[in-house]
Amino acid sequence: IASIGAIVPFLIGFGFTQLFWPGTDAKVALMGGLAVTATAVSLTMISLKAEGLGQSKPAIGIMTSAVLDDIASLALVAVCVPIATGETEPTAPGILWILCKALLFFLCVGVAHFIIFPHKVESGPLSKIPLIRWLGVHHILRFGAGEQAILTSLLIAVFFGMVSHWWGFHPTIGAYM
Repeated sequence: IASIGAIVPFLIGFGFTQLFWPGTDAKVALMGGLAVTATAVSLTMISLKAEGLGQSKPAIGIMTSAVLDDIASLALVAVCVPIATGETEPTAPGILWILCKALLFFLCVGVAHFIIFPHKVESGPLSKIPLIRWLGVHHILRFGAGEQAILTSLLIAVFFGMVSHWWGFHPTIGAYM
């Protein structure tokens, strides 16, 4: 479900861009396809909650697919934007280089998620380290009775956006992660 939710909109956006603007460069159509790949996860969740289905099994499946959709869309953006902007040529070594960088970036973000920003560290080897034990995202966002939660979230997003830009990706990729 999740792969269809990213691939089908991309192909439709790519195709309609070429249909409505014939003769345009394939790079323009590539950006047209990327523009329609992201899903509206927040709108989907609000709609499900309004109907009282926020915690149902179908809702969990829908939201899981939507999040996986967005991650797949970000992977497409990470690979396709450098090609569309001319930063990388659409050759096998160029695409392989972008894929390796994207994989390494997502791996680093995953490490940051599990080690630097764990939700709760109550057991395991990390629970023995005093600083790590109190650095969970839950504790950071509740600092000052939660008054700075939005600012803290935005700062974390800007930081990861800057890191992704440093790696040669669009800042949106890091901010979303």
